[in-house]
Amino acid sequence: IIIYVPNTFTPDGDELNNVFLPIISGNIDLYSYTMNIYNRWGEMLFTTHNLNVGWDGIHHISFRPVQDGVYTWEIIFRKKSNDEKIKQHGTVTVIR
Repeated sequence: IIIYVPNTFTPDGDELNNVFLPIISGNIDLYSYTMNIYNRWGEMLFTTHNLNVGWDGIHHISFRPVQDGVYTWEIIFRKKSNDEKIKQHGTVTVIR
């Protein structure tokens, strides 16, 4: 399994790099995928269970753009071959 997670994105409406979307290739269980985005206080800003849906820099409750800054991501999924749970986390910087 190969995981590529960008460390920066620019949701500024210029049609370039507007969405934070990790790329995962390999034999994973698509139904077990979850990606969560948190702010510095641990508040969840975004969640998805679809590998093809990324974060556009919008807070999922207030529907407002988040401020420039560093946010924490968490990705959880299972391997198809042996049902092993994989949990990765890191940070992404939003630049507008």
